[in-house]
Amino acid sequence: TIAFTKDPSVLISGDGEYNIVFETNNVSIAYVTYKVDGVDYTVYDEENGVVRSDDAMHTVRVPQDQLDAAGSYTVVAKTVSSRDGFSITTSDQVTKTNTFNGYKGQKEVNFGFTSDTHWNNSSSSDYMTNFTKLVNNTLGRPDVMVLNGDIVDSLSTKGQFDALFQIINIAGGNGTYPVLYTVGNHEKRGVYSKEIEKYQQEVLALKNKRICENCYVEIELKSKYCPHCGF
Repeated sequence: TIAFTKDPSVLISGDGEYNIVFETNNVSIAYVTYKVDGVDYTVYDEENGVVRSDDAMHTVRVPQDQLDAAGSYTVVAKTVSSRDGFSITTSDQVTKTNTFNGYKGQKEVNFGFTSDTHWNNSSSSDYMTNFTKLVNNTLGRPDVMVLNGDIVDSLSTKGQFDALFQIINIAGGNGTYPVLYTVGNHEKRGVYSKEIEKYQQEVLALKNKRICENCYVEIELKSKYCPHCGF
């Protein structure tokens, strides 16, 4: 039976869109539905116009202004039973509906901020409980939560990779408000760091951007030279 192994989180991509990120226990197709001004929208996890059907980790990109206006969204994932040419056969599905508190034109936007929490495999079993209290009580469930890197000590194990996504989910109120997450140098350490890099590259490719290998600034995909460092 299909189930969510990483609950949906909403991340700010920086180009007027949100990335709704989640994972299932089976290889699946996935999409997000929401309604704005009586119009129903369905947005798939796709690449080059083709629905992705070979992975269990999903990223669905939705316009920021639409999700802000919608106020809620539903994530749907369906197990891929078989693929044959242009057809995909699916079986069971799982859904999750969240309210969403995006930007509503308010004059003041409350930001929560934390960094360098350095979760590792020896962290206290109370870590996630204490982090939840930090977000909900100390920071008062902000409009936007900023995670400014080094959230985990490294990404050497699957446990640390899973913990990172759990922290992101907690930081965003279980997918009910957006998270601005920047990768620190500690997230570049370990075999699972390639999963973060893969996600970054997919997002950049959709924006026709790439990262300069010398100064790590975001530049145009087709640029022969970096306009910032000349590399």
